Amino acid sequence: PGAFPTGNAKRTGPYGYRDPLPAGYGIRTGLSDLLKPLNSEAGVTTKEDSIPTILVMITGIVMLFLFYLLLLLINNQSVLLPPEDEFDEYVANFLPYFFFGEK
Repeated sequence: PGAFPTGNAKRTGPYGYRDPLPAGYGIRTGLSDLLKPLNSEAGVTTKEDSIPTILVMITGIVMLFLFYLLLLLINNQSVLLPPEDEFDEYVANFLPYFFFGEK
């Protein structure tokens, strides 16, 4: 930036402005040492997005949407769950009922 404000007696920079820290003078903590490997390849991406990658992302987004929709419907009582005292029996017998029906 240009000249500092004339009314500033200390001749310091404006609020929020600071020269960048010299290399190696950042704050080093145990947590920063622990997380350093996660930042070692910051900005590195694949050269181009492939079709399978895009399909996996779209599938994940759709599945997350459907899961949230199920939670919303359960909360709204549009989808009813079995009573609490019958829930364990319902879960235990779900697959046999689903595949083979009632006997």
